[in-house]
Amino acid sequence: MIHTYMASVCEKCHNFKVFGKKCWFFWEEKKTCSQFREAGEQEPHYESADQPLPVLPEP
Repeated sequence: MIHTYMASVCEKCHNFKVFGKKCWFFWEEKKTCSQFREAGEQEPHYESADQPLPVLPEP
């Protein structure tokens, strides 16, 4: 669930899940993040809310 203050890029970010609005990289309605990570052990990478979802090949 996206909170009203949450930026869409933060929705699946590990940093935001842990720190919430106290995340050093957070600001309201944020569109991109260079420190995005889906899991704590993952290296940070660039993520954009405007990036199209990848098209996976059909099995």
